[in-house]
Amino acid sequence: MPLDSSLGALEIGTLLSGILFGLLGGQIYTYHKTCWKGDVIWLRGLVVIVCLLEMAVTALSFFTLYDMTVTNFGNLNALAGAPNSLIITQLLQHLIMTLVQGFFIYRIYKLPNTLFVTILASVLLLLRLVAAIAVQVLASVSLGKGESSIVDYVHKYFWITVAKDMIGVASDTLIAAVLLMRLFRERSDALNQTLPVVDKLILYTVETGFTTGCFSILISVVLLAMKHNYIWIGIWLLSSKIFSNTLLANLNSRASLRNQMMHSSGLETLSRFQVDINHNGYTETVPLGTCITTNEVQMNADRIQRESTVEEATSESTLHETLKTSMESIPPRSIPSPFSKVTDQFEVPVVR
Repeated sequence: MPLDSSLGALEIGTLLSGILFGLLGGQIYTYHKTCWKGDVIWLRGLVVIVCLLEMAVTALSFFTLYDMTVTNFGNLNALAGAPNSLIITQLLQHLIMTLVQGFFIYRIYKLPNTLFVTILASVLLLLRLVAAIAVQVLASVSLGKGESSIVDYVHKYFWITVAKDMIGVASDTLIAAVLLMRLFRERSDALNQTLPVVDKLILYTVETGFTTGCFSILISVVLLAMKHNYIWIGIWLLSSKIFSNTLLANLNSRASLRNQMMHSSGLETLSRFQVDINHNGYTETVPLGTCITTNEVQMNADRIQRESTVEEATSESTLHETLKTSMESIPPRSIPSPFSKVTDQFEVPVVR
């Protein structure tokens, strides 16, 4: 097997996956700055889990490359097989893709009259995960013992690998199609001011939804055309990064869409808005486009109330001390007496 289409494909795929991981880091930073505080806890947990899994996938990818190019340098038998790190990498990638697709299926579930589509998409998602686990188990059994090479394994179990990818394409296409149909229906009833926002939502859906499906088709086509090399593995190493960046891009787009909606509604001159939670008459004012939670506003209200109480107590204490000091500084003679006028009219004789 030529090294250009084996190790070369693995090196290029690993390096490109590292670049996509860097882009994912930027997406995570943007998410933390704009929407972390305002999202529900399960959505924040999803982002954290995807981030940790991507870190593990990236580390395992570079370890696989190091194992093949340094540890087993010149060992063609090791090049023909697959280390355990590569098998674990692909299994974690399927887990990431399942989590991301589960999020988009949940978005469909929140739409009205989409129960059947939600069930169908969920079944396809589970079938894809089961097929992926089966592929990795067969790979671990046949390649882990050194019974066959990766090329022989692909020829033997080609049908289940392609079926897995086609199920993924069907799931991606179904999710994107349902979202697009819903958006086009909303677009027909939308006002002129909100049309740009709906158009941008449609563009986001096309970019993120069909990108994942087209990527799965690309892997299947390359695998069908070039079974004898590792180019399909190099492309596959990018798959989970595509899904993760798609997830974060969708989450981060909400702030810009919110600002554009305010702009389209004629409220572009407003730079701040108020959120009143009726907590002792306290109103929290936050910048436009900032995610804020009710608990945070209540904490701020309680903090300000405690500070006001402390200030009032301090003011009363200071006033009391001031009056006390003033009273002590007045001489006794200057204190008016009710008998002062009477005693001033008589002279008291001095007894010697």
